Amino acid sequence: MSPRALFHRVLQVMDCALVLLDVHLPDIYVREPEGGLRALHLQGYSEDVVRTQSFLPPGTPAPQLDVALAGESRWYSSTEELLAHYPQLANLAGAYEARVGLPLLAEEHSLGCLWLSFADRRYFSAEERDFLIALAQLCSQALERARLFSRALPP
Repeated sequence: MSPRALFHRVLQVMDCALVLLDVHLPDIYVREPEGGLRALHLQGYSEDVVRTQSFLPPGTPAPQLDVALAGESRWYSSTEELLAHYPQLANLAGAYEARVGLPLLAEEHSLGCLWLSFADRRYFSAEERDFLIALAQLCSQALERARLFSRALPP
């Protein structure tokens, strides 16, 4: 299976799992060699959001970048909670309320961030947190396999 096909399969599996929690389609960011994040998948956003969020350079105050660099999940129950930490995102907040940033980790190094948006305010139960963390771990494994597979391909 090619890296692109594997990535699309991961999206299909994630979409099926996330429907259970009423999640907007997941946004997947991968780390670039210089330390920024590039979006592999952004869907359902305005052109302005896609333009400004497709690449997050190193040093950009962005929750996705902070999640990837710290290797720690971030849970925002509402837009107000997110904007308290990142007021510069006010013009990009859009139609979603709650958000979750989950690190994508492989062998203790950061591959990027899985960013999830929810239409309504939400308190994340322990069970939901565990489920989403497990899903991010599965996504990490798939991305790492795709990365290793693409390295093994002849130039």
